[in-house]
Amino acid sequence: MAKILLVSATRRAFRARDLHTSLLGGIETTNIELASRLAERGHEVILGTPTTSVTFHNGFKNIPLGNIQGETADIFISSNDLHAFDVAPQQAKKVLWVHNPLIIERLFRRKQIRPLFQYRPHAVFAGEVSRRRTSGLLPFSRRSTIYHGVSDVFRNAEPSSGQKRIAVWVSQPQRGLKETLDIWTTHIFPKVPDAEFHIFGHVEDHLGPDMARFGEFGVVFHKRASMAELATFYRTARMMIFPGARDETFCLAAAEAQCVGLPVVTRGIGALSERVRHGVNGIIARTDEEVAAAAIRLFNDDELWVMLHQGALCERVTLNWQNAARMWEYELGITP
Repeated sequence: MAKILLVSATRRAFRARDLHTSLLGGIETTNIELASRLAERGHEVILGTPTTSVTFHNGFKNIPLGNIQGETADIFISSNDLHAFDVAPQQAKKVLWVHNPLIIERLFRRKQIRPLFQYRPHAVFAGEVSRRRTSGLLPFSRRSTIYHGVSDVFRNAEPSSGQKRIAVWVSQPQRGLKETLDIWTTHIFPKVPDAEFHIFGHVEDHLGPDMARFGEFGVVFHKRASMAELATFYRTARMMIFPGARDETFCLAAAEAQCVGLPVVTRGIGALSERVRHGVNGIIARTDEEVAAAAIRLFNDDELWVMLHQGALCERVTLNWQNAARMWEYELGITP
């Protein structure tokens, strides 16, 4: 058994107990899930987050970031933030959990080069694409790849029936939303005029006045949704359309949709080349026109949809946090 201290210094305040009800991002969600599963496996786990009080959740302690200094630990895991190692216990093994691309010029700009060279942490990546794209010049003591799990709210949800002609897009708008809407309005909707494309996320600032014109193309915009709300909505949809983005290191949204049985149509950009296996749980297209053709075919071909739907549901078995926690133990050399 090990004492493990995880640090998630995100900009937005959050508490571990708000996992299923608050609008949490991927970093917040993955930290809470990993802390829960490691605690479940017998480790003493503390999660430091931007919160103002000490609380307990799923067998671990959630403390404010300001309370980290002075804590003891065998393993100190920081999400993205190299400066956090300045307050880590000296004897603790230091691990950088890489959620976003590590770009050298960005590390210089954020003054993270000094702690990187000083502590030389073990880097844990969420996917092989992210690992391969990270410069070999960065002096990590070791590099590992450990895939995220998917929260049980998606893995245990009733699968989609695929009966409605609904496609869904869930990501940050700068990750190709305008381009994806162009594919929909220009190529897909004219061929499937009774279909709907549901967009989740805060997109007003990104699209501005253009939002209004998309209504005539079957596009429906939603605010950000909780995991429970998304899982419920996915049950009504037929597919996810997301070409991908170079800064995606795992794409939790695609994995979550697959666990409810939605095939993913993508260009395979970034981590989508890992999340989607062509002809198994989705379609990887080479061009925007091929994305459109694949979506149109999936709307109309029930046999193809059922095949990819069943493949997507297999992710329920492989992408779970129990497996992820076991791999963390293996890569860090600890036992429950």
